[in-house]
Amino acid sequence: MDALSRPSNASGAADLTEHFRGRDLVFVGENDRKPDGSWPGRDGAMKLALELASFLGRPVRVAMPPEGG
Repeated sequence: MDALSRPSNASGAADLTEHFRGRDLVFVGENDRKPDGSWPGRDGAMKLALELASFLGRPVRVAMPPEGG
């Protein structure tokens, strides 16, 4: 199993394509839901997964850590 961390939640899909070709992927978003209902960690993980799935031509899964974890 390999892991990769990124400093941004909303960019870099094209740069990651070659690193992930031929691998099963699960992106883990940050559980950072805000009081106003926004959720940047989840939204960024979903955006990246959709972009990377488009580049790779296959599904990319997203998971969220449990609340408080």
